Parts: sequence; structure tokens; C-alpha cells
Amino acid sequence: MYLGALREVGVSPVLDERYGYGEEDTAMRALISKFRTLAIDGVLTTNTPEGEAILQRRLSEQQFTIPVLTTENVFEAVALGLMPPSELSTPIDSLLRPPSSEFVKIYEKRFGKKPLMYADTGYDAVMLLAQGVSAVGADTKKLKEYLRGSFTYDGVSGEISFDQNGDVKTADYELQRVGGIPSEGK
Repeated sequence: MYLGALREVGVSPVLDERYGYGEEDTAMRALISKFRTLAIDGVLTTNTPEGEAILQRRLSEQQFTIPVLTTENVFEAVALGLMPPSELSTPIDSLLRPPSSEFVKIYEKRFGKKPLMYADTGYDAVMLLAQGVSAVGADTKKLKEYLRGSFTYDGVSGEISFDQNGDVKTADYELQRVGGIPSEGK
């Protein structure tokens, strides 16, 4: 999926490496050697939070500064304490965005720790549901109709707009079809 998207925008991937969960530490050392040999311009990674922490640690240890385009898992790695923010020694661009700084402050004050990625959108989902119950009551049919209405919700994660079908118009998300999953009833 990512390789095709990269090619569509004119990027020529030079390395596509995959490794199993738990193999990150060994794999990262070898990958960084390949990065140096190939003189690559940047890295696109979709690691787990653990893998992100290991990649950043190895890049830092080997004093190898290269732009890294990643998912939110790099922020999860910091929030989970898998790596200190000081290990983010490489330029990081996220495919997604971390929670708003205002939400982070309020969350930290209340819970004594940083929120995980999507905590703000999860909060908005609950508040939007509460707004719906307040507006039309707890009747599921009425609530469903309310949530399918075309409106904008100003939440802690930002402004969220819905179309006439109740689909979010302003979110960063993607739908993927995964093969090999049996249909219901089969």
C-alpha cells in the first residue's frame, strides 16, 4: 500500500524490508547499515511503538541523522515510556498528528501521564455521543439518525464535520480490505 502511494507521487523506493515482531533490535542494526550503503534520502516506517523506539535508539547511537516519516507509533513510544523524547534525534514527520497540546495538558493534570494517540478523538467520540443523547434521548434509532445528520462538532481534537450519511469528512483515516477473513455465515 505505502510503496504504491510513494511511487504515485514520484518517490523511488530503494529498500523494502520486513521483519517479525520481536526481531526489531537485530533487524534495525542491519537496516541502518543498508541505509548508509544505499545513501538513502529518508525512511518511511510503520513500526510498532517498540520498533519505533528501537529504530530511533539505533539511529541515535550510530549518529545517523536522516528524515523519518512515521505513523503515530513514535509518539506512542514516547508516551509509553519506551523511549525518552531526547532520542528523537532524527527529523520526524508523522503521517498523523499527535493530540492537541491543550488536551495533553488537561489529561496530564488529571491522570498524571501523557495521553496515548487518539485519546483526544476517543474523548470527542464519547462527548459527541453524549451530545446526541442530550439532544434526542437514548433511543438508538433517534440517536443513529442524529449522528447521521450533516453537522460540525467542535471537539478537543479539532473541528469534525460530518456529511449527510454521517461519515466524517475531516478525519485522517483509511479503509483497507483484508483478504482471508471469512464472511459472516460461512
